[in-house]
Amino acid sequence: MALPSLKNRDTKNKTRQTHLENVNQVWFRSSLNASEIKVRKQPAYNILKNPPIAIFLWLIAAIASASPFILYPFLSREKVSATPILTPPARSSSQSFPEVQASMLTMGNGEVLANAILRHMPDLEGVYAAVNTLGNHYNLRRIPVGQEVIITYQTNTDNQSKTLESVTITAPKTYQTTQVFRNPNNEFSIKQFDEYISQTNRTISGSIESSLYLSGLQSGAPANKLIEMFDLFAFSVDFQRDIHPGNRFDLVFEEYSNSNGEVIRAGNILAARLELNSGTFESFRYEYEPGEVDYFDRKGSSVQKALFLMPVQGGRLTSGYSARVNPVYGYSEFHPALDFAAPMGTPIMSAGNGIVIHRGWDPKGYGNYVKVQHSNGLMTLYAHMSSFAASAPVGAKVRQGQTIGYVGSTGMSTGPHVHYEVWVNGQRKNPATVVRTMSSGITLKGEQLEQFKEHVHAVEQYFNQSDSK
Repeated sequence: MALPSLKNRDTKNKTRQTHLENVNQVWFRSSLNASEIKVRKQPAYNILKNPPIAIFLWLIAAIASASPFILYPFLSREKVSATPILTPPARSSSQSFPEVQASMLTMGNGEVLANAILRHMPDLEGVYAAVNTLGNHYNLRRIPVGQEVIITYQTNTDNQSKTLESVTITAPKTYQTTQVFRNPNNEFSIKQFDEYISQTNRTISGSIESSLYLSGLQSGAPANKLIEMFDLFAFSVDFQRDIHPGNRFDLVFEEYSNSNGEVIRAGNILAARLELNSGTFESFRYEYEPGEVDYFDRKGSSVQKALFLMPVQGGRLTSGYSARVNPVYGYSEFHPALDFAAPMGTPIMSAGNGIVIHRGWDPKGYGNYVKVQHSNGLMTLYAHMSSFAASAPVGAKVRQGQTIGYVGSTGMSTGPHVHYEVWVNGQRKNPATVVRTMSSGITLKGEQLEQFKEHVHAVEQYFNQSDSK
């Protein structure tokens, strides 16, 4: 069989190629007319086979998705402000401590300050450093139960730990505030200051029903001011025999309040008045010399005398300077003293300035007794004591009103009381007569008296401004 020639083979190939091209043109044209374009499906390209290209494409996608947030502050015209909450300000040389978070603690029964603070914030190093600094200027052992303590601290945002910044405590009686604070050197410093206190004058007036003390309390007078009032008139008034229902009293004293308007204490008595059946008794506080203050009656005579009439506060006169039936033996005898009944253990005061010349036991009837020698030939004796004051041994100098012993019932006694004698130049005298006829210590004269009268005129106006009647 004869093989085809090369010329004929080339002619056939050209004819086949021309035919295929014509077919493709017809198919493509018909597809366009039918609005369909058929695409041959090719296998997907796996980019994981080329890591550099994959990483590049991932970065492009990430930047594209984050671009709105990155460009927003530059494209937005709205101004947005933000105030940080509880973010402590930076320390500076002019700022002692930052004002951060604050908490108020209350001291529990038997609790020490360090433990009370650690209950609220476990900054062990800071707490003990602050408490040690505070203890150098404040008696930490005298902090009462219920005492309020203010602490300030910062909260660290990294680990939520707390750093103590300051500890503040205010004394309940003096209202002095003591504060320890962290300084720029990261150590604790201390400062003390007094709270702002305002002073006003207050008047308490009232009618005496049963006793001056009870009537004064019911009218709103502080108990300590009533006791001071007793002392002012103790030289001239017998509070057992001279006080009767219907008598009146007026008391003017200083009153101090803190910045919250709360009354924190009563100050000096400025004036006092008793309207009794036996007459009117007045006392006015006056500075007659720079730094020298005393109480005077309206005539300018000091109300303070050399001796007290009653050496025990709140005493009740049970026996006078007169004849009586002896309560122990039952026979009649003269009683050369004044007996004042009082509860067992009540302090007995020295009736005047002097020196203790005897203290001991008398087997004949005095029991425990004390003798005090005063000036101008005066001597006082106090008997039936339960015990003696440690501050008044034999030879000690005592002041008027100083405690020398305590009420008891030792010796020839039927109940707790103080037996009070006054001796003048070696002879017993009626204490009431001696005290009431005794001249005052100071008498104002001349220009001092005129200035005092002007002071009295100004002060006595408060008698008509009482908040209780």
